[in-house]
Order: sequence, then structure tokens, then C-alpha cells
Amino acid sequence: MDLCPGFEANVGQWPDGVRFLARSGSALLMLTAEEAFFALGAPPVPKVRLLPLGTKPGARLAGRKRMLARANYFIGDDPVCWRTGVPSFASVAYESLYPEVTLIFRRSGGGFEYDVVLEPHVDPQDIRFRFDGASGTRIDTDGSLVVTIPGGELRQPRPFAYQRTRGRAH
Repeated sequence: MDLCPGFEANVGQWPDGVRFLARSGSALLMLTAEEAFFALGAPPVPKVRLLPLGTKPGARLAGRKRMLARANYFIGDDPVCWRTGVPSFASVAYESLYPEVTLIFRRSGGGFEYDVVLEPHVDPQDIRFRFDGASGTRIDTDGSLVVTIPGGELRQPRPFAYQRTRGRAH
């Protein structure tokens, strides 16, 4: 049974720049207004940053599909510092990351995935990412991108494209 609550909103329980945080096993994903941070293993672990390049300023970061799960943080003995009923979401979207492009992060299986959603006539060649903190990258035999990071590897499945019409992917 997976008890991870999804993407928790930051209501003061983490540093100011972190807007959402999700855990999956030993993996941690922190989302800020500008980038995503990945970490594997027990803290303190160096983080790897996924930076979208050439983005539109002012992308909106929003939780999607609010979940029933709530988190509580009782840190210290001062109730003023406690955070209760912290909301969680099934996914988080960077809306308008590029003109007419949305980046959606979600948990999947034992890790994280993201979708790059393009409106009609957007050129996917305009969308670029850089990994900071990675010691290497390679394309695996199955077409996956493997990013070597402190503590292990991040694996991005081979990209695929589909069109959604009438609520169905084709």
C-alpha cells in the first residue's frame, strides 16, 4: 500500500522557495517557481536540478486534483510552528511555462513522471531542459534518458506523443 500523500503544498513547513514537495521511496522531488530538484537517499544528499531553458517569465505553479490525504507537522513544542491539515495534490502543473505549454509532474509507480502538454501548433523543438548537478547522461537501449546523480540514477522513459480528443489519447 502506498501511503505517500502526493504533492504537499508548502504552508511554512519547508524553506520559502519550495512550493510543493513529493516523496516516493528514497526519492524526493521539490518544485520551486523556476525549477525542479531531485534527491535520492537519506539527507543530506546533493540535489539535481531540472531547469527548463528559455521559459516565459511568470509561469504559474498550481496543484491539481486535491487529494483527501492531509499531512501534519508537529515540529518542536511551540504550537505556533506546527502545520496541520497540509493539503496534497495528485499532480502539480507549471502553467504557461512556455507560451501555450504546461509541464505537469505526477507520481507514477515508484517514482515521478512529467508530461509536457502543448497546445496546437506549438513547436516541441522550442522546449529544452538542462540537468544541473548530474555527473552524466546517456540514452539507454530502450530509448530512456538515464541521468547519473549522487545516490543513483534518474530514468526518464522514452518520450512519446499523443493527441487528446474527446477525453481520449490517440
